[in-house]
Amino acid sequence: MAKRMGSTDISLCEKLEACSEWAQLLFDRMIFHQDEWGRMVGNPAKVKAKLKPLSKRSPAQFGKAIIELNDAGLILWYGDNEKYI
Repeated sequence: MAKRMGSTDISLCEKLEACSEWAQLLFDRMIFHQDEWGRMVGNPAKVKAKLKPLSKRSPAQFGKAIIELNDAGLILWYGDNEKYI
């Protein structure tokens, strides 16, 4: 039997469920792209390149989903010159 990589509790997260499906998809992918401290790049164009490089969505659409997740309290989007999640 394969080892389970994550918790199924995410399926019951009301904060995440209240977000758009696009933001939910990005959140799910973010889990597997964070570093050992739970961080990843936060610039929308870099998020696109890392999480979904073949997407036809613009970096602005990625940025909107990042803001949505940040506003829901699911991620912390921070930084001045360089953004991180």
